[in-house]
Amino acid sequence: MAEILPTIISKGDDGCYHPSCEDQIVNLVKYAYAKSMQLRVRGSGHSIPKAIYTDVCESEKVDVSFTPPKENINVKLDNYCKVLEFPKANDDPPKVTAQAGIRIGEQDRNDKNSTVENSLGYQLHKIGYSISDMGGISRQTISGFLCTGSSGSSIKYDLGHHVYALRIIGGTGDIYTVSRDDENPDHFNAALVSLGVLGVVSTVTLTCDKSFYIHGAQRCDSLEESYVDIFNDDPSSGPPAASTATASTGDEKKRIGLTTFLKEAHYGRILWWPQRFKYTSSSDVGVDQSYVKPRLQIWQATRCEVEPLKPKPFKLFPSTELQILYSYLMTLQGNLTDLKKVSELMREKDERFTTLMVEELQEDYEMREKYAKELTGVIKMINELFATVINGIIAQIHDPKVLEMLGPAFSALSVQLLFAPLDKYLPMLQPIKFHDYGWHGVSMDRTVDDVLTPTMFTELWVPLIYATKATKALEEHFSQKGSTYKNTGNSAWEIYSSDKSDGWMSMSYSNGKDDWREGVVRIDPYWFVANEGSSRVLYQPIWELFLKKGIPYRLHWGKVLPAMDDKTKDWQKLLVADNYPRFKDFLAFREEKDPRNIFLNSYWKHWLGIDK
Repeated sequence: MAEILPTIISKGDDGCYHPSCEDQIVNLVKYAYAKSMQLRVRGSGHSIPKAIYTDVCESEKVDVSFTPPKENINVKLDNYCKVLEFPKANDDPPKVTAQAGIRIGEQDRNDKNSTVENSLGYQLHKIGYSISDMGGISRQTISGFLCTGSSGSSIKYDLGHHVYALRIIGGTGDIYTVSRDDENPDHFNAALVSLGVLGVVSTVTLTCDKSFYIHGAQRCDSLEESYVDIFNDDPSSGPPAASTATASTGDEKKRIGLTTFLKEAHYGRILWWPQRFKYTSSSDVGVDQSYVKPRLQIWQATRCEVEPLKPKPFKLFPSTELQILYSYLMTLQGNLTDLKKVSELMREKDERFTTLMVEELQEDYEMREKYAKELTGVIKMINELFATVINGIIAQIHDPKVLEMLGPAFSALSVQLLFAPLDKYLPMLQPIKFHDYGWHGVSMDRTVDDVLTPTMFTELWVPLIYATKATKALEEHFSQKGSTYKNTGNSAWEIYSSDKSDGWMSMSYSNGKDDWREGVVRIDPYWFVANEGSSRVLYQPIWELFLKKGIPYRLHWGKVLPAMDDKTKDWQKLLVADNYPRFKDFLAFREEKDPRNIFLNSYWKHWLGIDK
């Protein structure tokens, strides 16, 4: 007798299914199980497509507008994003339960159903509650954030520590729940970072804090002048800082080491711009040689209980115009050998330029609608003019050596123009101070747009006790003669921290007795998605370098990993099988919850070693 297939909802125009209730998700899973089809769930699209979607998906560039393969079942939970139960006065601790597709704290412009007002952070704040940390951006779905083991910018506070219970739809359509209160914590710890292979997370229950506020600042200094010495844990052993005003307050304070900063900051992030560039200018007086120095942008925030009378949020880009300029510069310097491509890439961003410019110029919705058409034309004209002029100038340069030099020149000047004016000619920027609501302010990159400045990276999670060994190894790598720009790339290297985790597949998993017990430092080399070539040109030497130097690391599951066909090393064994102490237990639990492997695509089969 033929198996009766469940009725499923229709597929959307974007190639995904958009369920609005748990029963619809269950039916999709049961259908996939009956037909032995793959089923994967997409969150905000910030992981590489191969890690998100079903087969066959070859793309390895982060693309929030990516259309998934037609085969199999790809699910998007943008219609399944409500708070089901708010904290109650007698809860100890207070708890909130939400559907898995809810955004953590910010609007996702690529999702028509997403607003600030329906985000989890906003809704909790309106009734006096919050969660203690979010990511650098907070437009991810709560389930996507947790499934990949993502984190914020703090050792003291961690969203993962708020997870109280998960309701999950297993591979046969069965529903199971795991909780911190379970007598045996194994299943909860297995599901805490599930990689999407244990089932579809349906609801998440989190413990809550009372609402809080933050104040802080960002400042930008040269390596020598920064109040954080990223190469030493005992700054007294290194050169003194020329300026020791802290990013948190702008007040004077003694220089501190990297590990101390990461441990003591309530929230902290360092952007390390390691590019160096020497340029020479001639004048009547003589020849002048000047240097663009490596820089540190240090963002630091402290929790407080004083509500701001008028919040002053932090913006990495003070204006849309600067973000557009940065987008032009990065696109240009990433494609110096193919200038026609620069024009094409910039034209693709016209609509987003318009949206952001209109929102910045017109607060009133009706005014936005009124002027949208006119502004579209103006912005397209500016875009075309800028691209034509720049491309025309670059096209006159035929010397390959000059073109090669332009890369580091543009990179260094981008940093200086946008973040740190040249010391010799302009005064240093004063610390950029901010005071904001906690749910809104801890995501320091929330205004960075996915379309204008699409960025991908590999993310190395290194035990905190190896932090300065890692930065010293990188500085040595950056300083190799003749290969500086090749080794640094054209953008920043992000440094921040996370606490240890009980999640078996968390990149900061610790049993409390190992090297990971004090938490981790995370190192993210940025790669502008529009760059020509593969990001692994920048990343592979770092993966190899840390192995050679004996610096342990784990790579973020949703970011760039070694190529699946890279046979130079058994990367799956090095990075996964031998790197996660409970890996075999996780595989056993996965097999129990997904007997027909419907949640496995070829990417996860490879990295979990199931294809061997």
